[in-house]
Amino acid sequence: MTGIDVACVPSSEEGGEWTCSVRVRDERDATEHEVSVTEVDVPETLADPGGDADLDDIERLVRETFVFLLERESKESILRRFDLGVVERYFSEYRAEIARRLSRCPARRPRIIATHVRALHRPGRGAVPP
Repeated sequence: MTGIDVACVPSSEEGGEWTCSVRVRDERDATEHEVSVTEVDVPETLADPGGDADLDDIERLVRETFVFLLERESKESILRRFDLGVVERYFSEYRAEIARRLSRCPARRPRIIATHVRALHRPGRGAVPP
C-alpha cells in the first residue's frame, strides 16, 4: 500500500502561492518531493465563493495529484521538484480529471464546528450531548 503525506505552507505574504512537501512511501522505501502551487493551479471546485482556497484545500489538491500521478507512473519517476502546473504538460487529461475527483469529495465543514467538536471530545469530558 502506498501512503502520501502532504504538508503545505504559504510561500508569499500576499497569498496565492504555496510550497508543499510530499512524501510517498510504500513497503520498500519512500521518495520526497517539493511542489509549488499558485492560485492559477487551483480548480474552481476548491475555491470558495471569493475565489480563495485554504491550506487544507491545497493539501487535498496536491494529494489527489499524487494519486493521479501514481496511477500512471512509479513514485521514483515523479519529478522531485516541480510546479503543479507542469503536470498538465505531461498528462493532457489532468485538469479535467483532477476537477472531477475533487468535486466528488464532500464539501468542507466550517472550521468553527470542527474546533468545537474537538474541544468537546477532550479526554475526561465525556460524549457530546445530542
